[in-house]
Amino acid sequence: MTPERASAIRNDLPQDVYNIAGPVLGPNFTKDNFPLTGEFIGKVVKDAGFGVGPVKQKYMKPRPFKYSGDLGKIFDDIARSTGGATYPSGHSTTAFEVALILGTMLPSKPMRSTSGPTHIRSTA
Repeated sequence: MTPERASAIRNDLPQDVYNIAGPVLGPNFTKDNFPLTGEFIGKVVKDAGFGVGPVKQKYMKPRPFKYSGDLGKIFDDIARSTGGATYPSGHSTTAFEVALILGTMLPSKPMRSTSGPTHIRSTA
């Protein structure tokens, strides 16, 4: 794994609405400017855990660093801080929820995922 790829993976870790939708909604879409949006989306994401958690427990798919010692070394800090299974993806679930909610609230801002669950870009 290249250092650039490892950096890109680390940059994808923050899952708050400002990081997910900021590229579409612009630089003014910040926690300081829209604090209630972050609180609302945070509650929705937390509630989704009640659905994702039991499915993760059913499938118990191990995280990638459990299969590869190299990944375990590169992402040792992440490996120590994460627990449980990897499927279904919490990142994908979060991205879908945020896109669905914001897409419903802001239909004039079409969004699509271009390079992963936390990279939503405008198609306009």
